[in-house]
Amino acid sequence: MRWPIGTLAVVAVVMAACGPVTQSSIGSPGPSSPSGTATPMSTATATPVASGPLAACLSAPQASSAAPVFVIEPPSGSEVELVNAEGSILNQTAIAQVPDSGPEPVAHGADGEYLFDPTTGELTLLGLQGPPEKLAQVTPVSDADDISLAESPNGLCWILSDTSWDSNQNATTKLYVGVSGGSPALLTTLTRANSLNGTYAGGYSALRWDSSGVLLGTDPTGVGGGGPFLSESYSLASVVRLNPVSLSVTASLCSDGRFADVAADGTLACLVGQNSDAQIVVTPPSGPSVTIDTDQSGAGRVEFATPSTLTYCTTDPTVPTDGAEWAETLWEAPIDGGQVAEHNLMSGDGSWCEAGAIVSGDSIAELTPWVSGTSEQSLVTIDLTTGQSTTITVANEFLGVL
Repeated sequence: MRWPIGTLAVVAVVMAACGPVTQSSIGSPGPSSPSGTATPMSTATATPVASGPLAACLSAPQASSAAPVFVIEPPSGSEVELVNAEGSILNQTAIAQVPDSGPEPVAHGADGEYLFDPTTGELTLLGLQGPPEKLAQVTPVSDADDISLAESPNGLCWILSDTSWDSNQNATTKLYVGVSGGSPALLTTLTRANSLNGTYAGGYSALRWDSSGVLLGTDPTGVGGGGPFLSESYSLASVVRLNPVSLSVTASLCSDGRFADVAADGTLACLVGQNSDAQIVVTPPSGPSVTIDTDQSGAGRVEFATPSTLTYCTTDPTVPTDGAEWAETLWEAPIDGGQVAEHNLMSGDGSWCEAGAIVSGDSIAELTPWVSGTSEQSLVTIDLTTGQSTTITVANEFLGVL
């Protein structure tokens, strides 16, 4: 998803003309929140970017006409695979079967899937051909750290988040920036208590890096349980935006409810009423908000296909007859003149919808509901214009689209 090139693009041009980034050229952290919002509950310590101009990360992305490549884990779960639209395997590599015991997928980018090995601190990229390419060595504080990564919009850089916790469960998040052709450098350090004002907080997990900055989600520890969209209620409970140049951090983007998504033009979607009457509040940069009442107790996996069209999943608490814990439905919701027209794209038993659903161009890629009596699922694409479904391949997990 691309956001408009605004202030950061101007800064990028100036910085590119002035030479490599130093602490003085980055500047001290600016105001941490826009006018009228609360001060974010964190502290930031700026450190110099030692290698590579950060401006290279902020240049406009190149338009791509390449066919989509899907990142999946096959039914065995022992590899990560890159497959094309015909379901043919373009490349693959082994991944850890036990958490924190080998390379694990952490993010997908324009050229492949990023893998991080907490036992060695090695970050690699699985491209369309050949073995994974080593990108960097980032040694975590411990193998229990939470590692996440987001690639810059132009694909030339990445930000890696390493969150660790002290004995009181206070979180420290170190954000490293890697510039193409250079070694990674510590960009900034953010600290936050694990729980603030009765809500889950903890460290910051890198969600994505767009032209308007880096989205950081909540990253608590000591939480768990079962239920639909539970992981989203933790990771998206409080989402902020980091400016990678000024190192300023905004207040939570959704002051009411939890974050759902933000569109290319800045239109914001927040989810309220979860576990009772789930509603998606869509607020454009100008004009009134529009509320999508899902008519279900739970919703998640909200994504903007366009600033006026969303896709999302809902959950039906009725226990299906085949023994699955709940049923889910994938929806498309165009908004025209404040009116919402919801379309049911796919329904079925199990938690299939919250495990996938990624918009790619004019279609959405998703895992199908489980086949009754088996654990088999397929990756399909659904054309958002025609509703036609195309099966790609059998998959255990859907990780992303390059």
